Amino acid sequence: MSFKSTIRAAGSILIAAVILGAAGPLEGAGFLRGDADGKPPINITDGIHILKYLFLGQPLPCKDAADVNDSGEIGIEDAIHLLLYLFVAGPPPLPPFPDACGADPSEDALDCEKSPFSGEAVVYLIDRSGSTAGGDLDLEKREVLRDIENFSSCVEFGIIFYDTNLMKFPAGGKPVPASSEFKAAAKAFIQSVQAGHGTCFKSALLSALDLADLARAERKRIIFFSDGYAACPGTDSTAYSNQTLQEVKTRNQGKVPIHTVGIGSDINENFMKALAAQNNGTYRKIDR
Repeated sequence: MSFKSTIRAAGSILIAAVILGAAGPLEGAGFLRGDADGKPPINITDGIHILKYLFLGQPLPCKDAADVNDSGEIGIEDAIHLLLYLFVAGPPPLPPFPDACGADPSEDALDCEKSPFSGEAVVYLIDRSGSTAGGDLDLEKREVLRDIENFSSCVEFGIIFYDTNLMKFPAGGKPVPASSEFKAAAKAFIQSVQAGHGTCFKSALLSALDLADLARAERKRIIFFSDGYAACPGTDSTAYSNQTLQEVKTRNQGKVPIHTVGIGSDINENFMKALAAQNNGTYRKIDR
């Protein structure tokens, strides 16, 4: 797959898929046993997915997850095991369960096709300054919501909206797994945010690095949405931007890739490209 420097918002390619794909394949993804269709939470569709695999040849995104009884093979007993658990309080799937992203405790020939997101921690930094009120904020929200909806439960994520202040999800300050409950809470949080005033992205970037440090995943990414222009009260915009580049570079030391996504009709690409380059990231821009 090739990755273009411009992402068309109306297209089907997810922001994080493009960025994480450009960063290379992921390794060592875990799985949740019983989540046969790769779309948590576990429910009747997972049992149906196992049966379709057995009798219709429908592919499985993670064969280990469909091996509900951890026998090393996928059979009708796996579907029965799962359905009994769901509807008559039967025994639960074997580990890794109920926690997501565990490793298979048994050696067998089954494996998982890694999703672009599995085993990853992603922190979104979203510009909500006054300049986004004309539609760019809605565009950012739409892209992030679409990403989160497609995350597997193996992903940890956090969200920071910034203007002169910060609005964070989760409130506890630690990335959360992409369970159905946290996805729903994140959706409500994102939809509630309105455009504000000013653009103080230095504190947002440093807070994102703090958030990424708390993630359990080995591979972490920050995705920074902005037009690249600083408007932080009481500061000179050029000096503030240069100071941001230096402080983020010193704080991060290249440990967490920062991928930048340009929004708006007028983008300070010099800043956006420099921030990405200094932090082992990539730069993309969104066209409406």
